[in-house]
Amino acid sequence: MNGSNNAGGKINLSGTYGLGLEMDPWAYEARGRNRGIEIGRQEGYSNGYSSGISVGNDEGLINGIGIGADIAWNEANAIIDQLRTAFDNERSDYNRVSVALNALRMTIETLIKENPKAASHIRKVFVKNYNSKVLDSIRNHTIDMAPHMNPSFMDKSPKMQEFILRSFRS
Repeated sequence: MNGSNNAGGKINLSGTYGLGLEMDPWAYEARGRNRGIEIGRQEGYSNGYSSGISVGNDEGLINGIGIGADIAWNEANAIIDQLRTAFDNERSDYNRVSVALNALRMTIETLIKENPKAASHIRKVFVKNYNSKVLDSIRNHTIDMAPHMNPSFMDKSPKMQEFILRSFRS
């Protein structure tokens, strides 16, 4: 290039212009050190980036799944607690009704025992009121059959079942 030996165009590590094919030992050392630093930076960046991504994906995904599972369990437990509370309240309501009905049944049976002459009339009034309420409840779709015909009622309320049947026979 115009008669000079300046193929590389810039000064090289050996302090001369050109390709620098003949360099002093310190220049080779500097070149190796610089190249090593560059390769080390690239490898460090690459390893750090990939391990950061893998740790982020692995631990992040696992932690995310764990957090999601915890949220699902907490919501499920809250729903179960709500259902349990609602069931307990409903059971308490039915138990209170049952206590009141048992007291009413026992009152009517006591009146019949203490007033044998009025027993027939008391039973007739009960049957009349019972039939009226059963028919209204069936029409309103509150119940599907008369309580004394329901097998579940027969099993769970034998005293009331017996009282109703005895009233029908009188």
